Amino acid sequence: MGAVGATTPTRRDRQRAATRERVFDAAMAEFRAVGFPNAQVDRIARAAGVVRGTFYFHFPSKEHVLIELEQRYSTQVASRLREMRGSEAGLRAVLSGVVDGIVGIEVELNAPELMRDLLGTFVRLPPPEEAADHPTPVLEELTHHFARAADAGELRSDLASDQLAIMVLTSVFGLLMSRRHQPEQRRADLEALMDVFVKGMRA
Repeated sequence: MGAVGATTPTRRDRQRAATRERVFDAAMAEFRAVGFPNAQVDRIARAAGVVRGTFYFHFPSKEHVLIELEQRYSTQVASRLREMRGSEAGLRAVLSGVVDGIVGIEVELNAPELMRDLLGTFVRLPPPEEAADHPTPVLEELTHHFARAADAGELRSDLASDQLAIMVLTSVFGLLMSRRHQPEQRRADLEALMDVFVKGMRA
């Protein structure tokens, strides 16, 4: 039996989703080919086989394509952390999971300047109104792991789990905005950052 309240996507829903994915893929190809600042919506629409208005139906601006990309990557990292909920992994292993997820994203994206454009767009554009009062999936998962670590005595009792999660992610964000793009150097920098946090948070 299906879940209560679940609805089966109609043919039109599937077509709309397929068109959105085609536009997204065409936009990513354009960003990689000419760089985000030089990307043109007209070329993206032609490559996707749609009219200009269809692009704007799915994405209000080309910056919103990067917001979609960020949301997809955030979901990937959050899923990695969610899988660790049932494990015996300590806090340091969880933070290494965050590092693995970030480095994997950069390798998959294979476009250093586009990564910086993505981060810059995240700063410039506010979150959607419906998401403004809700934690991001990564923040929610990291808060969960910090709370579990506190219960296990790994953290100082005077540190709030949600505040710690925000501090870690803010520091990671700042590091990602740096100009070091090689994945192994990025990994080393991120792991060093996580070491600093773990040492400062220990009970």
